[in-house]
Amino acid sequence: MTGNPKQPYGGAPLTEEEIAQCEFRAAREGWVHKDLDAFDQFLNVFFLHGLPDETMSSHFQRMANSGNKFGKMMIAWLDILQKRHGQKAQAGDAVRAHTVEDVEKKSLDS
Repeated sequence: MTGNPKQPYGGAPLTEEEIAQCEFRAAREGWVHKDLDAFDQFLNVFFLHGLPDETMSSHFQRMANSGNKFGKMMIAWLDILQKRHGQKAQAGDAVRAHTVEDVEKKSLDS
């Protein structure tokens, strides 16, 4: 990508170190957290017509970044609970997606 990346809604972009920390935590989630993530993803698809395997927080962050008022409102509320929550959720969603992709590629190659 060329030029400056677009400033995400809700704060400065995560640094490479922060992204790595989020990915590290997401890659080591226990079963309860994984089950809650799966339920979150279901709710996102069923009620918000979001992308499969994307949490509501990631979806709200995308919405807010595109200027959507509802997305901005939800991210503002989530940021009260955790600073830059939507961005951190996106980093977690990304590492979970890469894990699934790696597993499926290995299965297809065998």
